[in-house]
This record gives sequence, C-alpha cells and structure tokens, in this order.
Amino acid sequence: KIVTFGYSNGDFNQQDIKLNLKIPGDYNIENALASLAVSFVLGIDKKIAQKTLEGFKGIKGRMEEIKNNRNIKIVVDFAHTPNALEQALKTLRKETKGRLIAVFGSAGKRDVGKRGLMGEVAGKLADLVVVTAEDPRGELEIINKQIMAGAEESGKVMGKNLFVVEDRGEAINFAIREIAEAGDTIGIFGKGHETSMNLDGEKELPWSDFEAVKKALNGP
Repeated sequence: KIVTFGYSNGDFNQQDIKLNLKIPGDYNIENALASLAVSFVLGIDKKIAQKTLEGFKGIKGRMEEIKNNRNIKIVVDFAHTPNALEQALKTLRKETKGRLIAVFGSAGKRDVGKRGLMGEVAGKLADLVVVTAEDPRGELEIINKQIMAGAEESGKVMGKNLFVVEDRGEAINFAIREIAEAGDTIGIFGKGHETSMNLDGEKELPWSDFEAVKKALNGP
C-alpha cells in the first residue's frame, strides 16, 4: 500500500489533520505529517502519534529563540544550505513585525557553489544581511566575497543593507546592539547547536552562538 502526505494534499495533510505544533514553519508541518504517515504504517495509534508530535518542543539550535527584554526576536538555527536558509527566513518573515536581519556565513574547504546562492537567498528574503565567519577554515575573505556577490545580485548594497563583520561574535553584537530595532527579528544561521568553530583549517576553537548572543544582550 502506498501512503501519501503533503501540506495540502495526500492521505495525511494539514487541511484535514490540523496539526498544532510548538515548532514554527510549514516545512516542520510537512515533516510532522511524514512522521504521522510512518507511525500509521507501523501501527501506532494516530491520536497518540499526533499528541506526541504536538508536544514536541524542538531541539537545541533548530529555530531556537533566545528571549530578551529588547523587544527583538532572536533565533539561532543550524541552516547552512540555500534551501534550509530559505525555509528558515520564510518562516521568520511571517513572524516578524519589523525588519528581518540575517547573520550567517559559509564553511571553507567544501560546498563552494552554495556560497553565492546563500547570499542571493538572504538578499531576497532578509531586509538586512550581515556576512560573517562560519567555519571558514582559512578561506574567510574569499567566502565572504562570494556570499556578498550573491547578495548584491539580489539588490543589496554594501553599507546600506549589506554588511561584512568577519568576527562572528562582533557580527552578532553588531546585529543586536547597532542595527536591530524594536520589533525586528534577527536570525543567526549556520552554527546552531555546535560548540566549536574552525577558523584556520586546523584547530577547533570553542564557540557558541548562544553565548555570543547572551554577551551582546548583557554587554555595556
């Protein structure tokens, strides 16, 4: 037997089931519908499966919001591909009252082709783009140029709505303390749950986006 799922169509679809998830994004609803379909095939009671999915609060570093008293929505997410970045930004756009700010980079020594695409995606979907380090492995300058080229193709202008801050901690601080205003959303992408960063291609240095955000929020 073939069992289908989809947001609008399929044996398991959102229109009929109306999943009420605690995690945001239409793509997460589609993932949950896929899980529901699998649980049905495995003989798990549909009501139990749905209740479990609706009680799931997510995992660290995946669209995880950091609460603060600045009236700014700050979200840390692992998105490090063009499609993942696109889905995350589309989800945050729906929840944003003011401007959407994207802070991200791209990894060195791999996936060269995605760098410009990520810049283009961010350029189209975010109001402000801050390009920074994300495991550059000694290639930070060239990576940033490639991301910027993609962002500029989508209409972003350096110094106006496109910025480069090479140090990731400084980039997060810049987004939170210098350009964000009340009602804005900041999405910090690429590292998520990870606890180290590779700057030179050799050493893994301790790193946490969450700690960097807290430092920016609590700084002088």
